Parts: sequence; C-alpha cells; structure tokens
Amino acid sequence: MSRRLQIALFAFAAAFPVVGCGLFFNPVTSVPPGQPDQPDDGSGGSQTQSQSVTKQKIGTGTTAYWLYEPADPVPTSAPVVAFLHGYGGTNPKAYGAWIKHLVLRGNIVIFPIYQTSLANADQYTDDAITAIQSALTLLGGGGHVQPELDHFALAGHSLGGVLVANIAALANSRGLPTPKCILSAHPGDANATVPVLQSIKTGDYSSIPSATLFLGIVGNDDSVVGTDEAISIFDALTGVAADNKQVLEFFTDTYGEPDLEANHGAPLASDAEFDSGDSLSGSPSSAVGVESPGPDAFDFFGYWKLLDALMTASFFGVDRDVALGGGPAELGLGTWSDGTPVHPAEIIRP
Repeated sequence: MSRRLQIALFAFAAAFPVVGCGLFFNPVTSVPPGQPDQPDDGSGGSQTQSQSVTKQKIGTGTTAYWLYEPADPVPTSAPVVAFLHGYGGTNPKAYGAWIKHLVLRGNIVIFPIYQTSLANADQYTDDAITAIQSALTLLGGGGHVQPELDHFALAGHSLGGVLVANIAALANSRGLPTPKCILSAHPGDANATVPVLQSIKTGDYSSIPSATLFLGIVGNDDSVVGTDEAISIFDALTGVAADNKQVLEFFTDTYGEPDLEANHGAPLASDAEFDSGDSLSGSPSSAVGVESPGPDAFDFFGYWKLLDALMTASFFGVDRDVALGGGPAELGLGTWSDGTPVHPAEIIRP
C-alpha cells in the first residue's frame, strides 16, 4: 500500500468512525530499511588507537599544508598518509571524518593545500610535493610523532586522484619515500571540469614500482569525471604487477534510506572540527563539499575500508583479501538494516 493511500485512509477513518459493525482502519506505516552501521573493528571500523587529533596549519600560499597527528595517547611513531583534496577543496572539513578516522587509527595525515586560486594547474604537483617534503622534515625534527617513512601511503579524490599518481611517479627523484600504496577515488584531470585548463599529468607512471598497490574507485553516477581517468591511470601503471592494481566501480543503491549515491561527491564525509574557514571562489560544489554530509556506508565499507586495507596489506602483509582480493571481503558494502546486501562494488579493471 502506498504511503499516500495509507494517509488518506487514516484521514477517512478519523472523519467517519464506524462503531459496532467490526469495521475499523489500522493504517500500517512502512519504515524503509536503514543504511549499514560502521563496524566495530577491522578495516573501516570504529576501533581506534588514539582518542584525539592534533591539528596544525603550517606555511602560507600554495605550499601550505595541514598536519594531523594522533594523540591521547601519542604514539612514538606512525605511518604517513598524504591526502590530496579535489579541485577547489582546500577546506579539509569536506574530508574531515575520513581524516579523523585515519588519524585515530594511528596514522599521521598530511593535507597539502596546493591551491590558492583555480588557476596555475601546472604547479599543483610541485606545490603538493613541496608541502609533503616540508611536513616530513618537520616531523623528523623532533617534537612530533616520528614518521615511519617505510610506511607511506597516498590517497586522493578527484583532481587529487591524479595528483597521487603524479607524486608516486616523481617520489624517488624528489626525495620522497616510496609510496607503498595509492588510492585514487574518482580521479579527474584539471581539464575534466574546466576544459580550458591543461592536463596536470606529469612524470612517468611506468616508473612506479611493481610492488606498489593501486586501487582506483569510480561511481556509476559520477557525471563530473566518469570512469575514463581511473582507467587511463590503471593502463599507464605498466610497471605495477598485474595482481597489485584494480579499478572498482560503486553503484547507486536506493533500496533504503538515505540513498547511497555513487556520484562524484561520494568520498566526501564532512566534520566541522576540521573546518579551516578556507574557500576558493568559483569552486564547483561537488569538489569543495564544505556542506557534504557525514560518513555513510560507502565510507565505512568502501573508501575507508579499502584504504585501511591497502595500507595494512602493503605495510604489514595482512588484509590482502580486503584490499585487492576480488571477493566479498573487498567488494561487499554491508547490508541494509533488513539484511538485504548493499549493491556490491564491481571490478572493471583488469
């Protein structure tokens, strides 16, 4: 019975009660199933090693960066994630819940600004590298959680999804640690959103080492960048072993409420604690995401789970089945509250 018909019948019963003849109305309200909750443990889970995050902005202009470190307790050392935002997304609020998840699990996160305007796209890679170099130098100088340089990961969304490939290709020549894994979520070149801009691709992707784990993620309802760039990066990683790289596709699922929308903003998960107040005039809202919702099942069982697993697989040799296994542990995105599985991810490359 439709919800509109239920309401109409209820109104009729209230206006014209029938007594003594056994006729009555008992409207049934149907509650749509809810999204999966965050798991307690495992990749993407809520289990933490620290209870708070220290936040510090360092530098000015395009080489500035935010530095996030775990605290309470403060570990002696920690893996490092360089997190590259989307085009115009210089306010870390849009990714705050994901950053917080990473840091509370015991990781240092470096968030390069790399933009003070929507121009000069050809400088983004160099400015991001300079910010990461500066952050690693600061961390290694004392008074901070010591960076585990052999446990270095790259993660990026949209334009940042291309930047992470650039940075991985140039890491050795620029004195950065060798990235052990790369997550590229909905990657899009600069000219994908603003056609007059030149491509930001740089470096030789074939030079990225064989042992690097690469995962590209796209969405079937991403009308901003589509799937082409993720596939292009995948194809260019000719030096990476075939079983160390994949591209996954997520699918919109409207079975329950709220919907899970596999659009360009799907990786965004806002947290007001990370609001820097920064904004770039003219930025596309799908990239900036300052008003993006909090985390959902795509985060817990998708982006967060997969990055966590890529890191533990490439750093410590565990959770390989979750990172790139190709089975339910990787592709499953949880179940709606009535037990119905969320539409699983699908491998589109290889």
